[in-house]
Amino acid sequence: MAPVGEQRVLDEIRTEAKAVVPGLDASGLSAETHIADAGIDSVQMLELVARLEERFDVTLPDYELSGIQTIGDLIRLVVRVHAEAG
Repeated sequence: MAPVGEQRVLDEIRTEAKAVVPGLDASGLSAETHIADAGIDSVQMLELVARLEERFDVTLPDYELSGIQTIGDLIRLVVRVHAEAG
């Protein structure tokens, strides 16, 4: 499995977040964006995570997801888990 870069994960997060959160301006999402500040609630976050897991063929550990606060935290988790699965 080829490594996945942070920019690709961010691009996918933007794409999937638009589908999950009605009216979200996903172009404004960056690694520094706090998930709560972006208007992504807990149910939408679960849907976003499920879409990312499918997109990257990974399973993100629940115990690590509970500590995610920013888009950057999510990006780094996806990149790391994808690399470990590789």
